[in-house]
Amino acid sequence: MKKWLKITLGLLLVIGTGSLLAFVSSQPSKISCYNVQIKIKGDPEAMFVSEQEIMDRFETFCADRTDEESLDLKAIEKNIQQIPSVKRSNVFTNINGAITIDVELKTVIGRVINKTGDSFYIDADGAMMPIVDHKPARVCIVNGEIFEEYNAIPYYLNDDSLAAKSIMDDVNNMLQFIHKDEFWKAQIEQIYVTKEKKFILIPKIGMHEIMFGEADHIAGKFKKLELFYQSGVNRVGWEKYEMIDIQYKGQIVGIGQDAAIVPVVADSMVAEVNNNNGQTEQQ
Repeated sequence: MKKWLKITLGLLLVIGTGSLLAFVSSQPSKISCYNVQIKIKGDPEAMFVSEQEIMDRFETFCADRTDEESLDLKAIEKNIQQIPSVKRSNVFTNINGAITIDVELKTVIGRVINKTGDSFYIDADGAMMPIVDHKPARVCIVNGEIFEEYNAIPYYLNDDSLAAKSIMDDVNNMLQFIHKDEFWKAQIEQIYVTKEKKFILIPKIGMHEIMFGEADHIAGKFKKLELFYQSGVNRVGWEKYEMIDIQYKGQIVGIGQDAAIVPVVADSMVAEVNNNNGQTEQQ
């Protein structure tokens, strides 16, 4: 009986000691302002924020704190998220008091230059973002007859059917489609908006322009352009075209530099008319 009592007391002592150690180890150490790890997630070609900029903001909170055990992590997160190019931030501490700051940057998909020369980005969420000095992003340029200015919370770009429609809604839709397609993202480097609110695309490869027309039936028009690249361009060559017009339903019109070359695409039929010699080729 005494033996079992000793064993029971011994087990309770071991369990109690383990629980006490676990409790003590679960209590955070003093929060260190000198043991900080910063992780920034974003496009390597569009790193708008550096680790030093994040550290500078963090250190202002360390300088203002009253003791080594208090640091308002939520306030630090909120402060970092005030940076226009930051999408979200997460600040946390581990059991040793070390701090980790995770920062995710916005992904920009286009740069708009309005009629007055002011410039701003459009991000992947369809919001505007100011230009970051000395840190340009390699994205599609949009210019022309655009009068909208930068606005952190614009009345457009929000899918509000009651709001006045803006050309920026069309610009955003075009940029979103191009950004999500790797081929067009690599091929289209500029979009020009005309007074009639029609879009002209400038590709990276070739000396031609693309008359896209209004920003409607976007997927279908790009599909026609893809068909043209696969058929017409392969037969004639990039250098032969000055303008490719895909704005009309059921056809593609290619204007050559020396003569008018008119490929017409409708369903599975492709007919090419060379106005230089009046011959028609069907396949």
